[in-house]
Amino acid sequence: RSDTLLSFGVSQTRNTAELRALMGNANARLKPGATVVPRNRRALRQEAKDGAQGPVSLEQAKPRARVEVDIVLENNACVQGGYLRGHVKIRVRKRSKKEAPILLADGKIRVIGFECIPSEADRHTFYQCASPLSAIATGLDRLYELPSDTDGFAQAIEGVHILPFAMRLPADGKFGAAKGITSVHSGVAVQYIAMVSVKVKCSKTGRRSIAHFYRHCEVWPRINPSVVLVPAPRPLQAATSKGLSVLSSNSKVKLTALVHRLTWVAGQRCYVNVHVVNETKKTVKSLTLTLVRTTTLFRPKPFLDAGQARTADPDACQTNTMHKVVAESILEMAHRGTKGHASAKGWWTGVAPGQELSFSHYILIPPDALSVTRGRLLEVEHSLRVTLSAGSLSSDIHVTLPIRIINFMSIDPIPSDNSHPTMGAHVRPLQRRRSIDGELAAETYPPHTWSALAQGGYTGIPSFTSSLYDHVSSHEDQLTLLQRAKKTRRAVEAPRPRPSGSILRVRNPDRDTHESSTSDAAPSSSGEDDDSMTSASEAESHTRGLDSLELDDPDSDEEVGMVI
Repeated sequence: RSDTLLSFGVSQTRNTAELRALMGNANARLKPGATVVPRNRRALRQEAKDGAQGPVSLEQAKPRARVEVDIVLENNACVQGGYLRGHVKIRVRKRSKKEAPILLADGKIRVIGFECIPSEADRHTFYQCASPLSAIATGLDRLYELPSDTDGFAQAIEGVHILPFAMRLPADGKFGAAKGITSVHSGVAVQYIAMVSVKVKCSKTGRRSIAHFYRHCEVWPRINPSVVLVPAPRPLQAATSKGLSVLSSNSKVKLTALVHRLTWVAGQRCYVNVHVVNETKKTVKSLTLTLVRTTTLFRPKPFLDAGQARTADPDACQTNTMHKVVAESILEMAHRGTKGHASAKGWWTGVAPGQELSFSHYILIPPDALSVTRGRLLEVEHSLRVTLSAGSLSSDIHVTLPIRIINFMSIDPIPSDNSHPTMGAHVRPLQRRRSIDGELAAETYPPHTWSALAQGGYTGIPSFTSSLYDHVSSHEDQLTLLQRAKKTRRAVEAPRPRPSGSILRVRNPDRDTHESSTSDAAPSSSGEDDDSMTSASEAESHTRGLDSLELDDPDSDEEVGMVI
């Protein structure tokens, strides 16, 4: 069987059209009745043989979908070579009496990276990685009621299924080179999505559809810091010579700027070494470092493509270049020392006439800066402009150095391994606060039972990696789950030991009114002296016991003082 969505080895135009249909508009809203066309003629003949009519419809675009899917990520950021974790929710709606059972097949998770520019409906996909659920998810066998047929479809169990997954993103460039994310201008961005899709088939009519859902994520390239952060064999250098006077003059200032490597990390200081030879009669008073971002847009123009190749010519386009200053650092000349003062403001004293001086200064790179190599639609470059100035009545002199900016995630990724594929993937019910009567409003499970729950252990407790609902109504399902939880809690929870010291007890005055009135009406067997001594001893014992007070629910936000 061939893939229905975003396959490898097909034209970029075909993938772009499918991606546009799957993602919907700017608000992720699908066009009613949206469809995708099968890949080849064999798929079309198979659809006609099964009774379907050409294009495959999308379940999310239907007024009432039979199957709904969702993908929840444990972390939205991932580096090539690491694992993308989370869980997939598959909801099979209960069929009516007139509807036939539903069949499912070929569940997949895809990570797709694409470029987009304004005034262009198409998106260029440069990264795509896909893995079947059968290889990366657990508990998939509990989704199906019967074995699969020759086409791979199997009847699904109605209800909600939660499948934890751990998907590895290869470190090589087999599925494309990740670039990270950036949003430089309105509509100009590099983005990624994680999408789950499942093929759906009606057992009666044979009509096929696709249930899909996606969420935005981040994919960063893995970069070896010992390679990109070492000093270059020859520093990057730029030099110029120019006069500071507006009128022509033979006296000039020689400026040389250099950086010791090409690649820098966003958020760090970028130091520039400056060498100045001042042959003029003016003093150089300031140095300015400017980080300039250059964004180049490539708008495809098919009529400029003279070739007949299968893929479009990347040079058949109209270019648009934009420059923007994203950071700036100014080094002003320091104040001169004066009589009676032990110091002065600043550390750089400028470059006096006839002086030759070498010094260095830095500029702080913005944490969201990122250089993007040219793709089909977009290219982002950065450069450092080093400017010397002698005042407002003189001309400036400057040089430009190209640099490359990477993200810190690429050299120090989040630790990830596949030793615990279901860790953090299951959903845990929230524990409610303890009520004034000292009773929990919701059933809870001890922390050590969650690992067993994810693996299907502890019979009687609903498994969060399989169907949570049976073939009954939703109200009956919830009642069944509560009854099972209460029975299992008595079996798995051991009695909690009570502290040996004094215990603070909280009573509900509305509920214990009758008991207190009965106690007050009972005759006392001792006199007033005995009563006062007893009250004093009880108060002393309560006060002494507050030092070793232990509450059953330390996370509760209810404040309780001493109750007498």
